[in-house]
Amino acid sequence: MLKKGEIKEWDRQVKFSLYGKNGHQVTTHIVDFVITHLDGRKEVHEVKGFATAEWGIKQRLFEDNYPEIEYSVIDARNYYR
Repeated sequence: MLKKGEIKEWDRQVKFSLYGKNGHQVTTHIVDFVITHLDGRKEVHEVKGFATAEWGIKQRLFEDNYPEIEYSVIDARNYYR
């Protein structure tokens, strides 16, 4: 996608701080990839073989903390067949 000029850049293993409603940092979430589109929009891609309870909590916190960043989950069980 980068070579074709479809995206501006991408990074992997990006760390985000996650905060609770009280404004205190609760935890961090390291996402698999962050894509920056040509228009500057950011999108997270998370590749998952199976969902854990901890990941589900982090996903919800991420979406609350960073509503401007689209969070896409890629099911590795179907993707790598």
